[in-house]
Amino acid sequence: MLIKKLILKLFLQEKVKKPINKKEINKILFIRNLKIGDAVVSFPLLRELKKNFPNAEIDVYASTNSDFLFKKLTYCKNIFTKFRKKYFYKTWKQILFMRSRRYDLVVEAVPMKFGLELSVWWMKPRWVIGFGKSNGDQKLGISRDELTFYDKLEIGDRKEHASEHLCRILNLLDINDYSTKMEFPFDKEKYSYAQEFISKFPKKTTGGAGIIALNVDASNNKSTLHKEQIIKFANSLKDYTLVILSLPSRQKEINDIILSEELSNCILSYSTKTIFDAAELIRACDLLISPDTSFIHIASAIDLPTIGLYYKDNFNYWGPKSNINYVVTTGDDGKSNATKGIDFDKISKYVKEIYMKLEKDVNDN
Repeated sequence: MLIKKLILKLFLQEKVKKPINKKEINKILFIRNLKIGDAVVSFPLLRELKKNFPNAEIDVYASTNSDFLFKKLTYCKNIFTKFRKKYFYKTWKQILFMRSRRYDLVVEAVPMKFGLELSVWWMKPRWVIGFGKSNGDQKLGISRDELTFYDKLEIGDRKEHASEHLCRILNLLDINDYSTKMEFPFDKEKYSYAQEFISKFPKKTTGGAGIIALNVDASNNKSTLHKEQIIKFANSLKDYTLVILSLPSRQKEINDIILSEELSNCILSYSTKTIFDAAELIRACDLLISPDTSFIHIASAIDLPTIGLYYKDNFNYWGPKSNINYVVTTGDDGKSNATKGIDFDKISKYVKEIYMKLEKDVNDN
């Protein structure tokens, strides 16, 4: 730790800060090397960067979990990937290429760890902007705002939605007029397939017979819906058709539950091998019910009515952003499953309200 601290002081506190000249920004590196949901909520920031720097080339440094998503954005020139540690030589090749790009601006859309900070320092960009916390955001006993490596930091706590928080970094570039509207790349062929699948089921009405996408999986096992919760969802929403989305590895398990418990209103979705398959199937449904996963953000991007299930109080930052959305807190018993506290009466009430709002919108138009 002492060595790391000395390196921070030696290399990341030696730069002389210079005012950012927007007219000289021709190459931008955007860093967001996290998961799928993290990538989706960063799309508004990327879009607004391109809007304000239309002639600039924008590269993205992503992770193996999300690089394929950024490749769908036509305004991004190069997508670089941070590989797992055992493939460090692949990551090093990417960093060498990034260094050769000679960036004017690096946008840190995720707090960089020690190794990445040194890598970016070695790339010698003209300006680096990022985020800091109001409590000083200590790194090895050194506050981030003490590191002259960063030309500007957006200081503040995460009180608004993730997409809005990320776009606050635009203020550092004197950009105050921007949109935080979510977006997600559309796949016409996959959507047509999803529509054909959904067309076999009843249409929506306030009395029931609607098509609801129910996602039962999450990256955090605490949020995953198991047999008990799936049965309760089926029984509390028996007037609706539930299209159940799950990981490919759980498809047999879910199918066995549907058959053994005779859940006649539940339909197992076709195998969604990619996030784009799942996204278009969700788009074809009337609404989404899901734990805290990337599906929540995808639904927000396509403005699909959403009911989000959260066991933490982080839904202000990571919650749904659709025009019609509800959050149900499930509580956390400190054990492996935090979904046992779901209020199914509240879920049923919210579903009815959503369909009433949808029908009102149709009638008004």
